[in-house]
Amino acid sequence: MGEYWLEHGNELDLDDNKIEYLSPDLASHKLYLVVSRSNYRAKEYLQKFNRGIDIIIKNGRIAKIMKKHNFSNQKIAEYINFLKENESI
Repeated sequence: MGEYWLEHGNELDLDDNKIEYLSPDLASHKLYLVVSRSNYRAKEYLQKFNRGIDIIIKNGRIAKIMKKHNFSNQKIAEYINFLKENESI
């Protein structure tokens, strides 16, 4: 988020030498899909989500999305391999 803020923050009136983005990130947060088990459509939602992930993996869209958000080629490959290996989760 900090890197995005630095690149897109139009409200800042600072020269480039005052703030510097350093990698690696201090923290990274994963995104989870949560569906209540009590929801009678929970399995359907999970199946649809997994089918959608499979589709964007196969058509290459997921790599384009990740590239757009500055994931390295190595991280893209790692995440795609993880998703492929865990299709039935």
